[in-house]
Formats: sequence, C-alpha cells, structure tokens
Amino acid sequence: LSNTWQTPIGIDGAPFTGTFDGQGHKISGFQGTGAGKFGLFGFISNATVQNFSIEGALSVTGATGTGAIGWSSSSRISNVHSSLNITINETNVHHVGGVLGSAQYKNRITGCSFSGSLTEAAGNNDCFGGVIGYMAEDTVLFCANYGTVTYVVANGSVGGIAGYLNNNGGMM
Repeated sequence: LSNTWQTPIGIDGAPFTGTFDGQGHKISGFQGTGAGKFGLFGFISNATVQNFSIEGALSVTGATGTGAIGWSSSSRISNVHSSLNITINETNVHHVGGVLGSAQYKNRITGCSFSGSLTEAAGNNDCFGGVIGYMAEDTVLFCANYGTVTYVVANGSVGGIAGYLNNNGGMM
C-alpha cells in the first residue's frame, strides 16, 4: 500500500459479512491512523477472514477496537499474521491487539500471530494484547505472540496473547 489507510473494510452499521481469503499474500506498507473499530478491517460480523500477513504502522487515536482487525462478532479468523507497529499516544483507548482489537461473542481465532510492537504511552487505557486486546465468549487456538507489548502506565489489562479475558466462557 502506498497511501494512508483511512476507511477500514467494514464499519459500524455496515460490517464486513463475507469471506476474505488472502491466499497467503502479504500486505506491506500499511500506514493507518484511526479511532475505534479501525484497522485493515474495522468491523466484521459473521465473516471469515483468513490467510494473509500485514506489516506497517498503525497509530491509534481513541475509542475501542483496533488492530489488523478492529472488532469482530461471531466470525472466524485464521492464519492472520501481523507485524504492525502499533502506537497509542492518546488516552481513553481500549481493546487494542496486534491481530484483533475486540472479540465480541462467539469468534474462533486460530493459527494467528503477532511479531510487531504495541506501545502504550499515555495512560487511562486498557485491554492490550499481542494477538487480541479483549475477548469474551470466544475461542483462541494455536496463536502466538513473537512481538513486544509495552505498557508504560500500569493501570489497565495487558497480555502477550490476550490483554483481557472476560469470564463469560472464553477459551484459550
């Protein structure tokens, strides 16, 4: 990609609901700055997103749900590999993950990995994970974090694979 990414695939009110199969291709040069439900995909629901890698930089400016995929509901995500360098220099940012920011209800995340960096430096933020920022009634299998997660102000939830697992039947 050669331009700054501004409009993700799938947004509030019009989520991506189809199948995206990257067939093993790499998206390189990704540059994005956005808020809430932002990434290559912003919001997916009842979708399948699989088989691609992404590298570049993502700057998060606020709200909830940011990563290669910002927000997901009842979807299948498999073999997505993120080498994004993600920075958070704002406050009130929530649910940021290298692959998926916010997994909300019955997602299945399989064989995904993160090898970039996620750096939070502003405070008053929470739910940051190398693969997934926040998950609830979701299943995560065979995922790995090879990157770094740096959280400067210690007042939120942070993890290598998942930043926060809501105790509603999620499984890792």
